[in-house]
Amino acid sequence: MVKSNTAKRQHQRKLDLESKGLCIVCTKPTLSSKKMCFSCLQKGREARKSRIFRGLCASCNNPINRTNRKYCDLHLQRQKDMYQLEKIQVYDHYGRQCVCCGEKCQQFLSIYLLAFVLFLFKELSHLDKNLVL
Repeated sequence: MVKSNTAKRQHQRKLDLESKGLCIVCTKPTLSSKKMCFSCLQKGREARKSRIFRGLCASCNNPINRTNRKYCDLHLQRQKDMYQLEKIQVYDHYGRQCVCCGEKCQQFLSIYLLAFVLFLFKELSHLDKNLVL
């Protein structure tokens, strides 16, 4: 997909604001690693909640997919694609096999990964009582 000059400028503006630690919507200072200030984040959350309440997609104003109850078909597919991409990146990072037993089947690796994350959370929660999953 080819971006227009306007889209390129808008993208560059967002990158510039983000690098300066400014909100990409209103240019106020942001919260730590966020791209938007607190008030813009709140407005976005409220807008998403309102769309969901009215039976619309959380990301746009299209009707929701009845099986999902949160996203339209387009955004539901984007969410699934993003999840699969992140999953592949995790598998690639950890070598696509279990270091304990050598298991390579992705179905079992997903279970191992979940168990590992829960184990780490349990270990870290002993160090920091305010840690929430």
